[in-house]
Amino acid sequence: MNPEAVITGWGEPGTMYTGTATDPTYCSAPYSSDYYHSSLFPYLNITCARYPMADIFMKRTPTYLFISTLMWERTVTMDTCSAQTQAEPCNTTSDGVSVVGDSCMCTSYATSYVMNPEGMNVAVFHDMKADFRSGGTVFSSSSK
Repeated sequence: MNPEAVITGWGEPGTMYTGTATDPTYCSAPYSSDYYHSSLFPYLNITCARYPMADIFMKRTPTYLFISTLMWERTVTMDTCSAQTQAEPCNTTSDGVSVVGDSCMCTSYATSYVMNPEGMNVAVFHDMKADFRSGGTVFSSSSK
């Protein structure tokens, strides 16, 4: 007998987008205060936001399913320091600027808690197949 197992899953909105508080506790201080994990990972300008399922549910079956509860964004703008060419200003007087020669690199950060991820439903599907050496094939499955 050679059994084979398949496990998969997916996220469903459930009540994630309905019937939730518009201002959850974790959207205000002290949870929304800036936090510096390191110079490369500052969590700044913390807010709350609703995100589409595709942005927060990561599926890597059969290894794992992951639901992100925090979104961290780093935006980098590069320009010549002496002649502004980008729509977003980046020069020697900009916040978070790094200067090398006449090149200015500006980095800004934004952090958002995902609103009501606990309202999501996670569906898990598992399936089993067994080939018997004398006889046929048997299939069995279950979901949710």
